[in-house]
Amino acid sequence: MERAERGARGHRTSGQHQLQVGGYALTAPLGAGSCGQVWLGRRPGLDRAFAVKVLAPDLDAVSRARTLQEARIASRLEHPGIVRVHELGEDRGRLFLVMDFVAGPTLRERIDRGGALPPAEAAELVSELADAVEVAHAAGVVHRDLKPANVLLDAVTGRPRVLDFGLARDLGAELALTQAGHVVGTPYTMAPEQVRGEPVDVRADVYALGVILYELVTGARPFEGATSAEVCQKVLRGDPVPPARLAPGLDPRLEGVILQALALDRARRFASAGALARALRKALAPVAGPAQAAARA
Repeated sequence: MERAERGARGHRTSGQHQLQVGGYALTAPLGAGSCGQVWLGRRPGLDRAFAVKVLAPDLDAVSRARTLQEARIASRLEHPGIVRVHELGEDRGRLFLVMDFVAGPTLRERIDRGGALPPAEAAELVSELADAVEVAHAAGVVHRDLKPANVLLDAVTGRPRVLDFGLARDLGAELALTQAGHVVGTPYTMAPEQVRGEPVDVRADVYALGVILYELVTGARPFEGATSAEVCQKVLRGDPVPPARLAPGLDPRLEGVILQALALDRARRFASAGALARALRKALAPVAGPAQAAARA
């Protein structure tokens, strides 16, 4: 759920009758998006809250299919860093999804409010995201729309959680929802091959994680433009401003990881999200001094 879907918390529904769908009491609106509304929901007998996405009744066929895909994919991915879908149902002709409710801001909100993070904190956060994404990849799923707005920061644990698999590519599915040559995603986090409308693999998500890390470290995106077309042109050219120029004193090892993740040629990127996570943790390790080097010899 992006902030546009999640909205403000804490406002109870008005009127005498509490809204319900599929046995869930909808107690507070969490926002609205193009596909419908998201509510804070509770089910009698269960001492926990859920996020309930109620789809618009006039949803077009493609959006409906993507929502069904999101439910199918997110329901089978088991990882604490992934927002899971628990139930897909229909009530009075309207589809609804029941998901984990995560109290906390999106990463987009965190960046907009506080700017760049300390590099070590940014690297640790993205390494945790990469761990979660690696689980999706192992299940044959490429997210294709990783971005700060699709990451929630758990207010209890502080850990990031990935959501919104509506644009994901299920490598095991017999029918793809995206035709060859058709571009889907968010321009500034899309890998060059994604911009070109080519088939993507896990390295498109590695690229998006690199974009997120770049922004977390520098406070700026690798490529900006007045229009989506301008951003896409810059993505296709590559060559972002070196992160250390925007974040003086940045560890060269961490800068190297960021630039490798953002490589224009996907063959030069990390081969997997897991490889990116390992590289980030290695970059965070203290540099061995003479005494440490001697002790290891």
